[in-house]
Amino acid sequence: MRDLCNLGEGDVLAERCRLQTGPCWAALATTTVAQDRTVTTCERPAEQNHMEARCSIFLLRCSSLVMSTRPLLLFFVLPLVGCASVTTAPTESSPPSASATAEMPLDIRWVRRSAEHGAVYAQTYRAAGRHLRAIADTLTATDWAVVLDADETLLDNSLYQQERAEVGLEYTPESWNAWVRREAAPALPGAVGFTGLVRQLGGQVAVVTNRDDAVCDETRRNLTAVGIEADTVLCRTDEGDKNARFAAVERGVGLGLPPLTVVMWVGDNIGDFPDLTQDVRFEGEDAFSPFGGQFWALPNPMYGSWTRNEEEPTD
Repeated sequence: MRDLCNLGEGDVLAERCRLQTGPCWAALATTTVAQDRTVTTCERPAEQNHMEARCSIFLLRCSSLVMSTRPLLLFFVLPLVGCASVTTAPTESSPPSASATAEMPLDIRWVRRSAEHGAVYAQTYRAAGRHLRAIADTLTATDWAVVLDADETLLDNSLYQQERAEVGLEYTPESWNAWVRREAAPALPGAVGFTGLVRQLGGQVAVVTNRDDAVCDETRRNLTAVGIEADTVLCRTDEGDKNARFAAVERGVGLGLPPLTVVMWVGDNIGDFPDLTQDVRFEGEDAFSPFGGQFWALPNPMYGSWTRNEEEPTD
């Protein structure tokens, strides 16, 4: 006997919403984790609108169930309309879920399970902190700032990536904003200590993120909840290019802050640094000279502008 409530979050995600059982077809899933329950709703795709059925699969409060294998193949099924029976065993017309046939992708596995991931974040933030202390005496209190990205720089969103991979789905803006609204991203190693040091030394913490402005309040709350006090958070209102927002920080435009000298940028994507694109990789080693001083880069093997790189420059 195993108590489902004590299983990891990834184990009790909807067993993968790929069931075809008579008139019920489940192909899309949205997942909400609330307190001690996981609720997954499976809906028919548009092309199945002629079927008068919609299946909702709930795992609620979890009484103990007998299990002999993983991943989880037992469900509580609440049929709504026209759903006479449900079976979870794969059949010829219902292939096994993605998680049943493949391991967690290596990029997500590295972020979530490797010692090296935590080490490189802690190491980078410690080194950036030492550099900041070294130049702090030359700075005027409250007139300078450090600009940081949010995702995969301050906040760890690998659980979102894992949940999507487990049900065989990729990123969508809608699912991403739903994740942001959960305010569930933990702080990355070193992030809390480093941002605290910036403020301790008299600087301002400016977060410039490409999260939609519609979820900026949730982003601020998530940062605060994990111990990161940001003096300003600038979300995306139109395009992903951050240079205009970098300039707004420096000019103090619309932030309730004075003009600030930005002494350091920290990010996981080349676009987190002013006037840089992926084409910098063709410009020789000297083009990376600001890194380790004014610029500090963190690793993100899961997503980023690098995924669109070709062998040649884009221009």
